[in-house]
Amino acid sequence: MFDVLSYYLNNGMRVLLHREPKSRVIKTGIIMSQGRSNESDDNNGISHFLEHMLIADNEEAPKIREYKEELRKHGASYNATTYKSSTMYYVVGLESGSEKYIDFLKEIVFENRKFLEKNMEKEKKIVERELSSYYANFNQISDRAIQALYGEKDIGRIIVGKRDNVRKFESTDMEKVLNRTYTPENTALVVFGDFDYYEMNDIIERKFASLEDRPTEKLVEPVQNTPSIYFNPHYSGENSIVSVCFRKTTALNKELIQNTMNILVTAMSNPTLTNRIGYGLRFENNLAYQIGGFVSTLGRCNAAGITAVGKSGDIPEIVKYALEQFEILRTDGFEEEELGRVKQHMVMQKLCEKSNLTTQADMLLKLAMDPMIYSPDNEIRVIEKLPLQDINKCLQDILHPENFGLACIGNCDINTIANMFSV
Repeated sequence: MFDVLSYYLNNGMRVLLHREPKSRVIKTGIIMSQGRSNESDDNNGISHFLEHMLIADNEEAPKIREYKEELRKHGASYNATTYKSSTMYYVVGLESGSEKYIDFLKEIVFENRKFLEKNMEKEKKIVERELSSYYANFNQISDRAIQALYGEKDIGRIIVGKRDNVRKFESTDMEKVLNRTYTPENTALVVFGDFDYYEMNDIIERKFASLEDRPTEKLVEPVQNTPSIYFNPHYSGENSIVSVCFRKTTALNKELIQNTMNILVTAMSNPTLTNRIGYGLRFENNLAYQIGGFVSTLGRCNAAGITAVGKSGDIPEIVKYALEQFEILRTDGFEEEELGRVKQHMVMQKLCEKSNLTTQADMLLKLAMDPMIYSPDNEIRVIEKLPLQDINKCLQDILHPENFGLACIGNCDINTIANMFSV
């Protein structure tokens, strides 16, 4: 059983501890509920840029340099990642340095507040290179699909942000974010490894309980009412990438919707598991050589889609085939045997995840701000007990034509494709 001790400090900070006996490695992280969904048009990208600045070398923060030297003594490495609704700062190293790792994280997240202009300019150049790489490849397709479904607000914003925004960021912009959302009640601290619960709790209390319990200011934006089409023809290769995507906006039956979307994407995209979209595009019709999918959720917003890479001239036929297959599934639903195969595959993936300590630690940190605590055992239980009739009923609702949107990158016949949609 994957046991997690969860509690809150008096200032509202969430603490998640998982003890993994005999593990010589500790992974610990601080997760802030601040990401692209809590940005505006004017500061889109600030969460990602702030993440860069907080872990970058800073002559004005000698303590951080000292902690970095201590980390090296324990074979530790550190990094940070920005997600759609959170930013994660983490350290992984030998268990002998666990308290130093926590000291370091506290220092960079809650004490590091002096940003030199020359350091900001250096990080801006680094982020601009990230932006150039991001906008020049197909990896952005799921972000563009979500943008087509919900617009450039909330869940639809791009994590790396806009180039013009990044260029004009000043220290005052970062200070505003730090003051608004880098608060204890908006924070989770995670420790994964072999440690004594009482000793670790004492360390955490000593280092974090004195942080001021300040209110958090969140930005709430309306998303677009209906799905749309995102099209970027400025790609010079002979191939294009397309995502036929769909959304469901509701706070009701959220767990069922998310699980149904995961089952749906798995069944449709895996060419070796079923004879649906992945199999048809890859083996029957030879239209696409790379098929994938995604599921993304944030609050009331649920998005999913199938992605395919093919020759630009074949993209209309790929989209037409995918829409036909979605409609067949919406009308007929899954049969018990096919659903059983898909669920078994998903259980297998969860068991592989459960047997990998690195993956377990990553998932516990990544999902630290979710209302439900990460538990691979519970996720397996939920998958196995999902009834066929509930999934098929949910499919009918999710796969309604009005829920569909499209994202396409490449020089293809977008007019023919657009006529297939009700957007």
